[in-house]
Amino acid sequence: DVVGLNYNTIYYLYARAICGENSYSEWAPYQVVTTDCYQLIKLPYNEDFEESSANSNPTCWNSYYSATSTAFPKVVTTPVNSGTKAVQLKNTNATTTVSYIATAEIDVERLSSCRVKFYACPSVAKKNIVLSVGAVSDINNISGTFEEIETVNLYKTTAKVWEEYIVSLKKYQGTAKHIAFKMNYITASTYVYLDDITVEFEKACY
Repeated sequence: DVVGLNYNTIYYLYARAICGENSYSEWAPYQVVTTDCYQLIKLPYNEDFEESSANSNPTCWNSYYSATSTAFPKVVTTPVNSGTKAVQLKNTNATTTVSYIATAEIDVERLSSCRVKFYACPSVAKKNIVLSVGAVSDINNISGTFEEIETVNLYKTTAKVWEEYIVSLKKYQGTAKHIAFKMNYITASTYVYLDDITVEFEKACY
């Protein structure tokens, strides 16, 4: 077994045979492998989506979109707060459309010991653009196990303006270990962009 590798990282593997003392075969063609996503996220955790492919689901995140299309949420290259990528949540014309993204499991006893910092910007200047921050206990049933902890009003007088938000999770009393962002239906073809997400301890773990 190979130990000490990083999660979600591309490695190039080279191999050759030991034929005897100081004797080796030629190197075999290298193999490209990508290690699995982390099962537990150690804090502090920072996500800028730079390792994710554009137009795909954020790498090592879980998502749910209630419309028939599977294209959202997805990683985009504009607008961004920093770097070259951000993640986009979108709704469509259906009034029941909801978008979610959720982290892998956070390695803490309780999420109430943590806080989330992130940058967000809406695609339009409307007063009713609200993002929910919450917890999910089952990533295979994000919509069914989502528990809202806080709502953030993203209203801006100008569209596509980035701002940092800080959400404390200290009032959460549940046992879920995945942090999730939820965008409800607002108006047709409205987007919310997220970038530079940080999960960190607000105080010592319980």
